[in-house]
Amino acid sequence: MGRSVSTSAFLPLPSEDCAEISSLGDDAGTFGIAGGVALGVGAAVGLATLAYALWPESTQSGAATHIVPLVSPDVAGAVFRGSF
Repeated sequence: MGRSVSTSAFLPLPSEDCAEISSLGDDAGTFGIAGGVALGVGAAVGLATLAYALWPESTQSGAATHIVPLVSPDVAGAVFRGSF
């Protein structure tokens, strides 16, 4: 008949090093996600800057007028601003 072999002889028991290695793996995953988010935000800012720099300027010239409401605890009214 067959001989009985203990499986514990082949599988090492976990040690403190395993917990540290697992923690380092979790940290690497977290920093990987944070790095991807930072890269995405940086790319979005770069594209917005490029679009702002290359966007054609308005060809509209002339007078511009604005009416701006003015509200404070002591005063209420409107301010008329214009350029000629």
